[in-house]
Amino acid sequence: MDKKVKIQVFGIPGEYPSTSGCGCGPAKTMKEMFEDVQVQLMGTDVKDHIDLTFVNVEEEDIQTYEYARKAVENGYGYPLTAIKDRVRFHNSIPASQIYRLVKQQLR
Repeated sequence: MDKKVKIQVFGIPGEYPSTSGCGCGPAKTMKEMFEDVQVQLMGTDVKDHIDLTFVNVEEEDIQTYEYARKAVENGYGYPLTAIKDRVRFHNSIPASQIYRLVKQQLR
């Protein structure tokens, strides 16, 4: 049985993640960050077991994703990374940590 782990990244494609004001924030937009992580994950042994999508919150109603809506209401910043309908990361898309969590889900 082939089970896929759903990974969703919620963000605004042309914007940069918010930073602490130190000027040391990411040099890539949210969509560019997503594309980098996508390339990294597609080069691993989990590539056939993930369903990875970018949800443009400017075009899609975040209200339909209760877990993402709650995270935003609690002050978490975009991009939000959700794995199996649970927000796991905010302000970043950490490929190595996503990989580790996917491996755990596939056991």
